[in-house]
Amino acid sequence: MKNTVKAMMVGMALLLAGCTEGPPETQTPVLTFSQMQPISINVAQVVVQDKYTSAMKEPYVEHLFKQTPAAAARELVGKQLSPRGPDRLLRVVIEDASVIKEDLKSDDSFMGLFTYEQTERYKGRVALRFELLRNASSDFVLGHAEVVADRVITLMEDASPAEREMAFFRMNEGMMQDLYKGLQTTVQTTFGRE
Repeated sequence: MKNTVKAMMVGMALLLAGCTEGPPETQTPVLTFSQMQPISINVAQVVVQDKYTSAMKEPYVEHLFKQTPAAAARELVGKQLSPRGPDRLLRVVIEDASVIKEDLKSDDSFMGLFTYEQTERYKGRVALRFELLRNASSDFVLGHAEVVADRVITLMEDASPAEREMAFFRMNEGMMQDLYKGLQTTVQTTFGRE
């Protein structure tokens, strides 16, 4: 009987110890763009220039993303634009890759104490400018195009860190899908194979 009680106490201690650990860490996916088809461009070289500098403080929060919008845009352009021409250079300038956080007004009434509300809004924007140049040493622009992606998400006040990270991923994914559509239409039409 004494051994049974001791075994139960050890079991309870192990159970309680297990309860003190947080929830299992979830793995947020990373954008790979493997499902997208490369786009042939009639240039010999594609160069990406990042002109956007994050403020690294609120209201700008893009630096909190596991994969920043700027990094995702660089990877998208690098993987999806396929130079197939004999000459010329396509310069891709990342002009904006920001995500701005806005606090939403909450219900301060008595009833508001019993409801979870959307308390944060995030506005994401990625703007790319495409410039066709004769070569790397030339600054004379032969042609240009622009592609912009905007997304807005809101989060509940009780959003967990994992939910927030997944929401950021979904925002980034949506913006990259919009940019890819722009690459397929505007960019391919302007700088595609002749």
